[in-house]
Amino acid sequence: MPTIETPNLILRPYAAVDAPAMAALHGNAQVMDFMKDGKTLDGAEAAATFARYLDCWQRAGHGIFAVRERVGGAFMGECGHWLRPDKP
Repeated sequence: MPTIETPNLILRPYAAVDAPAMAALHGNAQVMDFMKDGKTLDGAEAAATFARYLDCWQRAGHGIFAVRERVGGAFMGECGHWLRPDKP
């Protein structure tokens, strides 16, 4: 699967190790004001969304990337595109 590296960031497909960071991101109301119709996700919803992210990479070969700092590896967020079953 593809990895994109810049001088400051590493973008790579989500992996199981990223699930807690993704859940925290999607549970943050300030972040979600800009994503997914402004609705925060609880733990079960975040887990289901994360599973769909992983499935999209497996089925389609593209999806959502985890964005991490190159130095230190801190989770910065996510970017990319995926096939949403609930949207046309």
